[in-house]
Amino acid sequence: MPDRIAQIETPMARVVRTADALVEIHLRPEVRVDVAGLEEALDARKTLMEGTKGAILFVAQGDLNRDARVMHHDLFAGKATDITRVAVLVSSRVLGLTVKAYCELHPTDFPTRVDGDEGAIRAWLIEPR
Repeated sequence: MPDRIAQIETPMARVVRTADALVEIHLRPEVRVDVAGLEEALDARKTLMEGTKGAILFVAQGDLNRDARVMHHDLFAGKATDITRVAVLVSSRVLGLTVKAYCELHPTDFPTRVDGDEGAIRAWLIEPR
């Protein structure tokens, strides 16, 4: 664990470094999810990681209000150098299917997982590569 838990608040998310190699991006359910907000959250993650590699856990509750342009935007293009894994914790079947479709549209060089089981997703994030 880092010496201190660091976080950055953005209008769309709370971005928290919870371990040496993990940043959690908690999407706010009351805010519309758009490309600019996701990019801002990833920039905050990069700041918190201070040049080190690590995993990302997106935490998304409910179905979320999503801008359709998100599906067309490759969020991780050019960012794979410091990302080891990405997991998305969902509480909605519809959102889970949407995120899985997104992952198929925009394949990455790192493993991804979408699941509603928090324990399983956290175990997957820390298992040896």
